[in-house]
Amino acid sequence: MKKQYEIISMKDHYRIRLGIFEPDQKAKAVVQLVHGFGEYTGHYLYLINELVNAGFVCLMHDQRGHGVLAAANPKLQGRARAYESLISDVLEVRKIIGKKYPKLPVYLFGHSMGGNISLNVLLRNIENQKLYQKAVIESPWLALTNPPAVPLQRLAGFLGKISPKIRVRTGLKVEAISHRNDLVDLVTKDGIYHELLSLRLFSQIMEAGRFAQSQAGNLKIPTLLFCGESDQICSPVAIRLFANNAGKNLELIEIADGYHALHLDTEAENFIERTKDFFLKENF
Repeated sequence: MKKQYEIISMKDHYRIRLGIFEPDQKAKAVVQLVHGFGEYTGHYLYLINELVNAGFVCLMHDQRGHGVLAAANPKLQGRARAYESLISDVLEVRKIIGKKYPKLPVYLFGHSMGGNISLNVLLRNIENQKLYQKAVIESPWLALTNPPAVPLQRLAGFLGKISPKIRVRTGLKVEAISHRNDLVDLVTKDGIYHELLSLRLFSQIMEAGRFAQSQAGNLKIPTLLFCGESDQICSPVAIRLFANNAGKNLELIEIADGYHALHLDTEAENFIERTKDFFLKENF
C-alpha cells in the first residue's frame, strides 16, 4: 500500500489533513470515507487497509475540529463555524478525487457523524448523487439513543447562535463504542480523540439528522445502511425509520448485539466483508 498525507486548504482557507491510500495493484474504484465525532483518519486504518488490499483507493480527511491539526491547537477541537462547511469539505475532497482518478467510480462511506454528513451531502442537493455510484452508511447520527432533554437542546441552539466557540464535553459513553475494550482504549487514549463539541455544531447536526430523515425517499443511489442493534449512541429506531422510508435503493443490515463502531466491534470481519462485497458487485 502506498500512503501519503497532505495539508490542503478548503474554500474558506481552513486547513485540513487528507490521507491518500493506494493499492499496489491496479485500482478498481475510489472510496471516500467520512469519520465520526471525536475521531480522525488514524482510527480507520484497519478498515482502510482491508479496502486497499481489495483494490480500492481510499481518501479520508480529518474533519474540522478533529484530528492531528486540531490536537495541536486544542481550542479548535469540536468546533466548526457552520455545519455546511463540513459538507463543503467533503465535496472539495471529491473534486480532488475527480482530478486524481477521473476514470474510476467513486463510493462514499460515512460513520456516525460522518454518516449524517454523508447523507446530507447526498440529500441536500440531489445533483451530488451523480458524484457517487454507491454509498455505505454505518451507524449514522440521525438521532441519539439517549438525547438531552428538549429544554437543554433548545438552550444549546440558543447559545450556539451566539457563538460557535461555546463547547461542552459530551460525556460520550466510550464503552458503548465497541465490545472490544482493547480497541476502545486504542481509539480514546491516543491523544487525538476528544469529546468536545460546540453547542452550535451539536444543534446543527441534530437538525441535519432530522432533515436527512425527512428526505430519505430521495436517496437514489445504491446504499448499504448498517445498524448495530445494541447501539447506545446513535438511535437504531431512527436508522430503521430512515431505511423504511428510503425505498428500494437502500438495504438495511442490522448486526445482532452490535455496538456503535461496527468496524471495530466483534463482528468487524463480517461488517468489512459485506462492505467490500457491496462495493465490488456490479449490481445492487
